[in-house]
Amino acid sequence: MDLEKLFYPRSIAVIGASPNIGGGKLPYYQLMKMAGYKGRLYPINPKYPDIDGEKVYRSLDDLPESVDLAIASVPAKLALETVEAAVRNKAKFLHFFTSGFSEIGNVSLERKMISEARKSGTRIIGPNCIGVHCTEAGITCDLPKPPIHRVGNVAFLGQSGGMTNNFMRMAYSRYLALNKVVSYGNQIDLRVEDYLEYLAGDDSVKVIAAYIEDIKDPRAFINALSKTTPRKPVIILKGGTTEMGAKAAASHTGDRKSVV
Repeated sequence: MDLEKLFYPRSIAVIGASPNIGGGKLPYYQLMKMAGYKGRLYPINPKYPDIDGEKVYRSLDDLPESVDLAIASVPAKLALETVEAAVRNKAKFLHFFTSGFSEIGNVSLERKMISEARKSGTRIIGPNCIGVHCTEAGITCDLPKPPIHRVGNVAFLGQSGGMTNNFMRMAYSRYLALNKVVSYGNQIDLRVEDYLEYLAGDDSVKVIAAYIEDIKDPRAFINALSKTTPRKPVIILKGGTTEMGAKAAASHTGDRKSVV
């Protein structure tokens, strides 16, 4: 799986960008600025003409180019039309911070999103997750902590946005420099084994930690793991093994049962 443009995008569109950084949404546009992202950054929101003097575009259709990564902070009811716009834009990757899908029984919406995304090869991260961090590329899904430009050799894969956020902040507090992080949520398209396979071949990553709640394709997962562990250690915490844990895991798996 070629995820190079996901971790090292030349251009990013933030759908739902806002000058107001409250309201429970991660301010991805501002986070990328703070993290030192040097690529082309396009804020999208029809409500605002500009953010801090930077032009805001009304939609993906108005951008001057196809983007490598689009980040969507929009309500679930706008998810399908967002995928349709990403397909028209020929965006390579589309990350949905948005929740309100199979974790609440809305499986049909996820299926429609995948069917639409397949029309152009756009790959979906999530939905229901905080997304991607790559220290070297200056992209992040959390408030950057100093020193923000120190590139470590640790990677983390987390199905839960909360667990991913906790890992990142605990790492920073212990001066553990991170390399790449993915919070992958419902994994309706890209799955944990896709990220694992990419990180296996990433020489800048020396160790991989993961928090996993469910595995969609056990055979593919074991195959990816067998290719990774001869190259570098993989440490996995499996969530959802208790009754209470299973209830929490269902917020990303859409199923009360998960594969151990």
